[in-house]
Amino acid sequence: MSHPKRRLIGAPAALATAAFTAALLVPFGALPAGPAAAAIGECPTGTIPAPGTPAENALWTDANVAVYAGGDFLADGGAAESEGLLVVEGDATFDKEFAGRFNVGWVGVGSQVTAPPGSTMLAVGGNLTVAASTVLDVGSGASEPDGSLLGGDVLVGGSVSPVFPAPQYELNNGSLASGLGTAALADYSGFGALVTDTSADLATEPVTGATSVAGNTVTFTGDGQAAALQVFTLTAAQASAITEVYFIDIADDAPVVINVTGGPSVTLAHNYIANDGDRADDLTSSLFGMVAARTLWNIVDATTVNLAGSSQLLGSILAPGADLDITASTNGRVYAGGDIRMHGVGNELHNYPWIAAPFDCVPTTNAVTGTVTLQKLLADGSAGFLPVGPSGLPKFAGTVECAVAEGGTFAEEWTLRPPNVITIEGLPVGAECTIAEDLTRVSQDRDGLADVPLRDLVWAEPVWTVNGETVQGPVTFIVPAPGSSTNVALTVANELRLGSFAITKTVENLDALEYVDAFSGAWSCTHVDAPGMSGTWSLGAGETTPSFEVPLGSECAVVEDAPDAPADAEWATSIAPAEFTISSDETVVAVTVTNTLSADRPTPAPTPTPTPDTGPRPDSDAALPATGATVPWWAIAVGGALLVAGAAVSAVTVTRRRRG
Repeated sequence: MSHPKRRLIGAPAALATAAFTAALLVPFGALPAGPAAAAIGECPTGTIPAPGTPAENALWTDANVAVYAGGDFLADGGAAESEGLLVVEGDATFDKEFAGRFNVGWVGVGSQVTAPPGSTMLAVGGNLTVAASTVLDVGSGASEPDGSLLGGDVLVGGSVSPVFPAPQYELNNGSLASGLGTAALADYSGFGALVTDTSADLATEPVTGATSVAGNTVTFTGDGQAAALQVFTLTAAQASAITEVYFIDIADDAPVVINVTGGPSVTLAHNYIANDGDRADDLTSSLFGMVAARTLWNIVDATTVNLAGSSQLLGSILAPGADLDITASTNGRVYAGGDIRMHGVGNELHNYPWIAAPFDCVPTTNAVTGTVTLQKLLADGSAGFLPVGPSGLPKFAGTVECAVAEGGTFAEEWTLRPPNVITIEGLPVGAECTIAEDLTRVSQDRDGLADVPLRDLVWAEPVWTVNGETVQGPVTFIVPAPGSSTNVALTVANELRLGSFAITKTVENLDALEYVDAFSGAWSCTHVDAPGMSGTWSLGAGETTPSFEVPLGSECAVVEDAPDAPADAEWATSIAPAEFTISSDETVVAVTVTNTLSADRPTPAPTPTPTPDTGPRPDSDAALPATGATVPWWAIAVGGALLVAGAAVSAVTVTRRRRG
């Protein structure tokens, strides 16, 4: 059973810059070391492990923005994942060089600090494009504790290509709303300004520690104070030359800001990061998550930032005036005032929230949405022709589309196995919605494979009810507010279209022989999407069976058991048609089994065929044989027209037959 849950609104309104400024004036909360416990709706309370250890840090949720592009976002090349909430002011394009998927929200390997299940995980102010060879996988595995898959939602201000739903989208029971205009980013409308203002505020913070640069190495030495903001400064040229980073005497729970000034471009290409002498950027390091979460690189002035290198880049990136070109894997927030392009080889953006406001973890969303219930039913007799998999009867699918008040369309997919009931949540309250079923998407998990399409089954038009009353399609309803006395309960019933055939027995008995009037046989039908079907029949002369029903498209065959024949008699059998296809639910296929009974009769002796003699013949009439003579050649008896060979010639007139 699928149990979708949605959120139309993705995250709380962005925090004001004043919240950040105030946060700098008070101590940060302690972050005890050690493995983090995990719970949906909660932020991490301890050190977040490195990517690849999901058993230790699964299910933390974060509704704050994880990745922000003030311009366009492009994922091409071998880019793989963007963990957490992705917000794009401009257009978003997912066009991987090789066929594959790009994960958003929930990812395969990351911090596992993910967007809440069923919440908005991708918000695009412009247009959304997914290339034919790419699958945009949003909220993969995003489930409630009871296992209900909720997936992730997508909000789009402009158009989507291809039109949703399509194979390029996997929202895992999530929804997609397009054509929203400015409403798509309503909850993030101030985030760009927040990025710019926060960067400017951080750039004015006084330096608290020592920075030592030697060739490609930089060492940041802090003051050792717990929870105290640590501030360092590099020039763009220094930052671009660095490949090794060392942190010394900085408390685990102290937020670190590294202001990078100047430009026009900055490259961060680190291949070694250590904390108090121990390497931190190795995926096996217990320091990985701590360093990633406490560190922020504030690119103050640059207009182009390259995130490259052979290692994992640790720390959040704040670049309010820059375009980002990303070929490395990052571990922290990624905020760009301009465009973001990901095009590395399997590179991923891992969501390690900064430990200071306003870019810290926000555990939940506060959207108010409505719900409806939907039950799937099958007409009597249909279930017996359907394959039963490990999860039960086949899965049916459809969509809900709503016209939202801000303009545009909210669309959501649903899946459901009969006779289950689901609650479709996250619908915009007060919106007029249309629900539909797509019978080309009926599928079954069988033969060890998930969601094998059952495209060759033929279904009648669905029968819908709204609050118990049968309605004509298209089926529309108004989404009620939570707690409203008005509920919307939907059912959709499906009937498998069946054809039929009947068998008639005919007996031909020209010799009027006595016989036992009892005939029997079997029938069988196969269908590519249905279990095998078979049965037996038993008839007397002139009788017809009741009709046998099978799904349209079935290939059927009829056979007869050999009947017992009377003594000195035999049966001949013909079946028309012996094999046939059920192609109509209006016409019964008539199968006639004809038996012909005949008495046995002696076989007559064959008549020998004379062989003409090819010996010499007389050359003249004078050479004709005398009466009574035996001739070795053939002759014709006049008047009898009888051909003889080697026969005695009687007293008849013999005429020689001339050679050709």
